[in-house]
Amino acid sequence: MALGQMARAYVPDGGPYWADGTVTLQLKLGTSPTYGDGTTPNGTATEALRAWNPYMKRVQLSGTIGATGEGGENNRANEVFFSKTIHGQAFGTNVLAVTMISTTSTQRWEADVVVNQKWTWDSYRGYLRPSTQAIDLRRVLEHEFGHVLGLSHPDEAGQYWGALMNSVVSDVDAPTPDDEEGVAFIYGHGVANPATLPVLYGDYPYDATVTEGGSAAFSVNVSGGSYPMTYQWFKDGAAIAGATSDSYSLPDAGLSDAGRYYVVVTNEAGAVTSREAVLTVNAANPPVIYNNVPRDETVVEGQSISFSVGISSGTYPFNYQWFKDDTAIAGATGSSYRLDVANLADAGSYYVVVSNRAGSATSRTTTLTVTPAVPPAFLGDARFIWVSMGHSVFLDAFPDRGSEPFSYQWKKDGVTIADAIDRNLYIPETSARDTGNYTLTVTNRAGSATSPIMTVTVTPLPRPPEAIIGIYYDSGDASSVRFSINDLDFSNAPYTFQWYKDGRPIPGAVNLVYILLKPSIADAGDYMVVVTNASGSTTSRVVTYTPRVAATAGGWLAAQAWIYVESPRSGVPSLPSNWQLHREGHAGEVRFALYRRALPLS
Repeated sequence: MALGQMARAYVPDGGPYWADGTVTLQLKLGTSPTYGDGTTPNGTATEALRAWNPYMKRVQLSGTIGATGEGGENNRANEVFFSKTIHGQAFGTNVLAVTMISTTSTQRWEADVVVNQKWTWDSYRGYLRPSTQAIDLRRVLEHEFGHVLGLSHPDEAGQYWGALMNSVVSDVDAPTPDDEEGVAFIYGHGVANPATLPVLYGDYPYDATVTEGGSAAFSVNVSGGSYPMTYQWFKDGAAIAGATSDSYSLPDAGLSDAGRYYVVVTNEAGAVTSREAVLTVNAANPPVIYNNVPRDETVVEGQSISFSVGISSGTYPFNYQWFKDDTAIAGATGSSYRLDVANLADAGSYYVVVSNRAGSATSRTTTLTVTPAVPPAFLGDARFIWVSMGHSVFLDAFPDRGSEPFSYQWKKDGVTIADAIDRNLYIPETSARDTGNYTLTVTNRAGSATSPIMTVTVTPLPRPPEAIIGIYYDSGDASSVRFSINDLDFSNAPYTFQWYKDGRPIPGAVNLVYILLKPSIADAGDYMVVVTNASGSTTSRVVTYTPRVAATAGGWLAAQAWIYVESPRSGVPSLPSNWQLHREGHAGEVRFALYRRALPLS
């Protein structure tokens, strides 16, 4: 026992325990000093022994006064004494006392209680005083004598109740009802706590109705009474062998199991009989198989085949056994039977027998025909595939005849391609090393065949020809200008784009289209785009853009101003001689031109 604070309920240490009779302990604690309650150390020990006796029937504790001093070890004497060590071993921190138990395989034969001499001791009742004062010897010895009798620490077993037998000393100064029940559980109830009859809770066990072959279970709940208790189940007044727990089950009820069931619960105080539960067992119905199953089947050698059967009525559980040509198939005991790879020898007649405890039924006989496999063959010609570098290629081949299932293996230039075992071969991004001759070998159980050669040629991507790349712009409603590319061959994609103004790259202008929002005079200039693919880059032609500008406040255009003029295609506008034509073009019946005013000669 140790200093501390806790609380919980009784836990037997598992035994073995004392034989019936009196267990005598030699008290060697001495006759001095005299404690606060008027007792001496040996007198306090005597009172602690007596604290347990009223609660036990078959065993009683007694004490004899021995010579003051330390006791021996394994000397067949039960001794209680003060010591600075435990037979030479040090006490743990805050340990007040230790009980040493010796047993045979069937009973206890020695118990020594060693009280730690380093503490100051007294004897008193009531609340525990601080550890800086004297410690109550009586409650410590009562705890240790509980160990002598076979009780353990309930708090260390997770039981949260106030008890003298908790592992730390507390305000509890005598055995509690939980402690008393603990020793009564081991040695029977004493005069101070007579045993009480078991109290059965509710209307257990309940009546049950099952079908033959089903399971039934009965149980009883005990809500009170003295432990230990024993159980014996009965059927129609006769004890059921081995049915000695608080429940009884029939996992496979037969018609003969129908009857009246009850349990007798017995403890030291007597026996109590539960109510009778009636078990009704209804007869099972034999299985009935659907008429049209299993069906006849024809498969090619090497293919899979499965037969199955359906039950229209009958009582579960069912047992199945499949037969071929009237011979039971080993392991074929399910509702279906499957051949993963059919051989010619598997051809024959198949049926299944379904049974339960009420009888059996045999399915119709089905005929399995297995035809020989046909080796694969290819009838096509060689193929030639050209693909631009960086593009994907998809190769596919399938035999023109032959029996499935097939296995596949692709080769390039006669060398096996690792993991290429599907009927298709996909190369997502080709390179020069993918150029070569590809074949697919197809195999079944009848033979193999190799496809015609598929020659793949990977060509470099051509540079986009400058002559066919042009750009134009659309002024729209004058709130935006849109530059875009025409005549670009997209078969050589993917492309990247970079737009330029006056020979300098425009930040962020990297799309197929470049848009100017709210253009101003500052946006005037020469525009072009550089188009790039895996093989290189090409620069478009240059387009000069001049925004439409308003007149100055005085009604005059600025020196070296630009003007954009649209007119009928058949006519040419009349402009002063100092306006020079910079560029012109046509769109349908509309002529458009860009003019710039020249500076006068000085």
